[in-house]
Amino acid sequence: MSLFKNSRKWFFRLVQSILPTVIFCLILIGMLNRSWYIDINTGKVKTEIDLFSIVLRTQVSETIISQSLSDDPTVLRSSPHWKISSRIPFFVSNSPHYRYHDAIYESKNTAIMFDFYKINETNRKIFSRAMIRWWHSENYSSLSLNGPCHNLEHYIASERASNPTYQILCEKANHYIAEKYADLSGENKTCSDK
Repeated sequence: MSLFKNSRKWFFRLVQSILPTVIFCLILIGMLNRSWYIDINTGKVKTEIDLFSIVLRTQVSETIISQSLSDDPTVLRSSPHWKISSRIPFFVSNSPHYRYHDAIYESKNTAIMFDFYKINETNRKIFSRAMIRWWHSENYSSLSLNGPCHNLEHYIASERASNPTYQILCEKANHYIAEKYADLSGENKTCSDK
């Protein structure tokens, strides 16, 4: 009986010493945040993990938009202009709705469309410039449905309904980009002005 009593005593001491540490660690993990930023000058994405607003890890990655504009002199000269897209605490599954909330999704969706519809390099640059210009416009909101990405999706969907031939869709997507977004000469012109 004394062996059982001693083992119970040791078990409670162990729990008393470990439990506060476990609770403290869970609280710290709960204070960790993951944040995603979009550079609206280049299209790059920055991921940060922070604890009490002290950045622990930062990673900058390329998107299809930044890759398409990698040799563009205006993009090379511009300094980063990071805008928050999402901020999610570790134990939460959604983010508050920031102005650039969908910008990263738009760049990922653009990459899928570029690859799937075989958009040529020239049109990739044209479309990427249009996305950058759209992010800079006063009209930009992730809730808006008149940006380049949504317009191209809508155009392709309507063309697919009338002509499902893949090769023709690819040609029409390239033609659409060249026709709709090629003229970016106006400094204050936004994509929705066309």
